[in-house]
Amino acid sequence: SQDSNEVSFFWQTPPEVPHGLTVTAGDGANTLQWQPVAQKEATVPSTAPMRYQVYRGIDGGAVAALGEPLAANIFSDQAVENGREYTYQVQAISTYAQGAVRSGLSESVQAKPMDRTAPPVPKKFEGLRTEIGVKLYWEHVESGDLAGYRIYRRAMGESKPTQIGEVHLPMNIFTDSKAPSVSLLYSISSFDTQNPANESARANEIRIDN
Repeated sequence: SQDSNEVSFFWQTPPEVPHGLTVTAGDGANTLQWQPVAQKEATVPSTAPMRYQVYRGIDGGAVAALGEPLAANIFSDQAVENGREYTYQVQAISTYAQGAVRSGLSESVQAKPMDRTAPPVPKKFEGLRTEIGVKLYWEHVESGDLAGYRIYRRAMGESKPTQIGEVHLPMNIFTDSKAPSVSLLYSISSFDTQNPANESARANEIRIDN
């Protein structure tokens, strides 16, 4: 019979599986890092440095290649959503003129990025003493996940304020009905809907005299 079609293949010892894969969850990003893999001595010289392919799965789904192979052994995945769980693995790739040789996949790691950004500091915080106590009011801050505000008070001479109240949207007013009849310093912060909540810095104190 006539000769069959010819086939050829390239064989080379695959690189080691990457070790030491870690992931750090951030706010809107997961940062991966792993130990670099050394090129093995081969009969055919490599034409490129060792590269790494990152694989990612979402909420328990199967992992799939994420982007193009990397030259560095660190990667920041910023295409994530806070609150969802991500699984990662990494593969080493040796590249030759005849083709690429891949390692197995590393052990998997998981991360869940979380919102760690506090709402803005409240502005135009004002107050006055009335017959029923100290009345405090302020302007709402602009934040998509705003939950409410926390009110703090300290007497003159005290070094640290004490939280005396918390109000939730849509309120932007608070009455300190237990205010002592002395000069007082008040401050306010905002907090969001996360658990635990992210709290802003406190606004500049205002003084309410007796």
